[in-house]
Amino acid sequence: SMEQLGSANELEGKYAQAEELLSQLVEGRRKVQGPSDPDTVRAISDLAGAYEYEGKYANSEQMYREALEASPKDPWCLYALAEFLLTVPDRRLRNPVEALEYARRAAQSQMELAVYLNTLGVAEVQNSLWGDAIATLHKSVQLHGASDPTDFFYLARAYHGDKDEADAERNFERGVDLAGKSPADDWGLRMAWAEAAQALDKPGPVP
Repeated sequence: SMEQLGSANELEGKYAQAEELLSQLVEGRRKVQGPSDPDTVRAISDLAGAYEYEGKYANSEQMYREALEASPKDPWCLYALAEFLLTVPDRRLRNPVEALEYARRAAQSQMELAVYLNTLGVAEVQNSLWGDAIATLHKSVQLHGASDPTDFFYLARAYHGDKDEADAERNFERGVDLAGKSPADDWGLRMAWAEAAQALDKPGPVP
């Protein structure tokens, strides 16, 4: 199908081809199934991801917002826009205050999903809600089985903000240990590591 081909091209790094195919898919589904149909919303979200991979961040934000407008209670749409507003490489487009609202709504509807709790914890860190972030990220650690290094890097920042340097150091080192076992091209991981290293005055990667 066109959707499968679009996804395959994206996985192969052929983002321009994926973008073209997904754009056609979005337009087709808007006309046939309507803008709020779940399949249309999914295609819009996929297109947003393709734009993001290509570095077309303004286009990506527009698509993430369009998906959420079409399906305002969808936890995935809430999560995806929150994650974008927290971690987009173009910092001018970041909006932690707005992201916190979306992350809270996503997590409230899907509290058992670690990825939603991780994003909520990131939003709380970026809004200096240290105690909330510590509690949220510990839940994310449990649900991830203590396997996601970003949980620990953001916990390190939260403990540092809360003036608990011993726990900040401990979580940072745990994150570094896990990061060494993760893919080297994971930009989100490199960013979390670099920002935690900067906060704690530690050596870290270039995001």
